[in-house]
Amino acid sequence: MKPIRKVIKLIVSFIFVLILSGCLVDYDTFKHEETHHLLSQVSVNDFIKSEEFTDQGILIIPHFRKLTNSFPVPESFLRFYSLTESSIYIFNAIITSKNKGFEYKLDVNNLINLNNNNNNESFYTSGVRLFDHNNLDINEVLKQEFITLNINYEINGNKGNMVFKIIHKRSKDIAWKT
Repeated sequence: MKPIRKVIKLIVSFIFVLILSGCLVDYDTFKHEETHHLLSQVSVNDFIKSEEFTDQGILIIPHFRKLTNSFPVPESFLRFYSLTESSIYIFNAIITSKNKGFEYKLDVNNLINLNNNNNNESFYTSGVRLFDHNNLDINEVLKQEFITLNINYEINGNKGNMVFKIIHKRSKDIAWKT
């Protein structure tokens, strides 16, 4: 019996040390609820399910998870997915907040070619960097419950506009020493 007690004490002590070696931290995230899950994996069916965020076969997904001071370089992106090789010209991106009344406009003026076929997937992908600490006051954005992202673009000679509501969430997590 005594060796079992020693093993149990050792395991309990080890778990206790693990718990004490971590600390609880607050972190901020921004995400577009309707498409955030697609950032980790996109399937062909997602083009149909996310029709509201697809224009002429191009699925547009905002990636704002890293637009916080929780990351060494706060930044945001737009990700594009298409079932065929195509391109999209991004004129600009505008972030607004109704409750605090601010607006940040970024002139992108960039032709994005969707010709990258990762691991022979059934779609093509590309992306463009948008807002970061150089063109946006991160601390002002972090005060918002949500922000609105407005994208002005052109696909095959047809101009378009897409609007995304990006939600700000404050969460807690355990951070471990590295």
